[in-house]
Amino acid sequence: MTFLYSDDPANPIRFTDIDGDELVIEPSHRHGKPAVSLRTARADGEGGAAVHVLADETDELLAAVRRTAHHSTGGEPPHGLAGVQFARRFVLQHPGHPDMHGVQFPSGRVLADDPYAGLVGAVSVEALTGDDPAITVHWADESAGSAS
Repeated sequence: MTFLYSDDPANPIRFTDIDGDELVIEPSHRHGKPAVSLRTARADGEGGAAVHVLADETDELLAAVRRTAHHSTGGEPPHGLAGVQFARRFVLQHPGHPDMHGVQFPSGRVLADDPYAGLVGAVSVEALTGDDPAITVHWADESAGSAS
């Protein structure tokens, strides 16, 4: 994992993961409001995607990322967070297609890693699945029904 920072606030921050995929974070504007642009560049050269987070929504996004990271290590939420709503992780499975992993925030909005498009945003999980009855949604906090 590599972060590339600059002293110039206008320059993007680049994060490269262990697979060589890159996340580019830079200031932008959307609908006349300050925002943060999150763009992906896949190491395999396939298409990436962009999500624009309004500046006043970045704290919620960062908190959700921290909670997700904490849960990925098997830890419990820190004390004092009783009553806080957490983002929910999910996997969309569609026969004949790679799985799509994502997270749904308490607002209902979704960020997901589309194997064909990279990072995508949606207003809900249903917006990703559409009316396709072949797509199954598996939530991380629900039993998958598999025997260990």
